[in-house]
Amino acid sequence: MSEPQLASVVPFPLYARLAFVRQQADHYLRRPHAEAERYLQQQLDLQATVLRRKQVAEADVIRERSHLERAIRAAVLDLSEVFA
Repeated sequence: MSEPQLASVVPFPLYARLAFVRQQADHYLRRPHAEAERYLQQQLDLQATVLRRKQVAEADVIRERSHLERAIRAAVLDLSEVFA
């Protein structure tokens, strides 16, 4: 008999959670730059921890964290232009 196959957990793309991305961008913009950067890294680390807890493969966690960071930074730029 062959070994049983383990299920692969495929997370819903974090960057596609638009309300969450916009909320994080808004929180970012309401802080001084250094504090905003710390806040963003904390939020990204938190999301990565949640994915790991759900047993998502580390390569997927790294990819999702990177995509989420890019989405939030893009939203920060978009919101910055609105408030400029």
